Amino acid sequence: MFKKISNIDLINKLEKIENKLDILNMNLNSSQIYCNCKDKDMCIYKELCEYLEFQFKQCIDKIGENKCNLITTNQELTNNFTNILKQITELNKNNIINLTNNNSQVIQTLESFENKINDKFNTINVKLNSIYFENEIIKNQLALQDEIRQSILEIDNITNSINQIVKKIDLINKQ
Repeated sequence: MFKKISNIDLINKLEKIENKLDILNMNLNSSQIYCNCKDKDMCIYKELCEYLEFQFKQCIDKIGENKCNLITTNQELTNNFTNILKQITELNKNNIINLTNNNSQVIQTLESFENKINDKFNTINVKLNSIYFENEIIKNQLALQDEIRQSILEIDNITNSINQIVKKIDLINKQ
């Protein structure tokens, strides 16, 4: 009626669980750096806890059927389960540390970009000021050229007037 479960069967089941944990760890380590690892870890952690609880309950049910080995098997299961939970918490701590390091690297990169952008902005600002100043000089030069042309025209007009007056005076003197 009751099926006996040996310690070897229980150990094999625990090893299968540990293998699945290793696979999960490999999948976590191979994920991208900038992903939302904390949410992923929490989701995986919840799924893993549910799976482990289910397996643990099944193992406890099977152990209940085999009352001879109950105490030693329960202790082994508890020890293995606590070891697995310790590994999971270490994994989460490592992931949090990696995320913190990655965030500090991202912040440093952003700060360096900000400094470069500020430098380029300052350079552009200096060049624009210089172009504005040169533009003002060119405007003043053009205004001066216009005034010089007008002055030359006035001088030409005065010269023509003087020449006409001199011609008239010469005509008057000849008569």
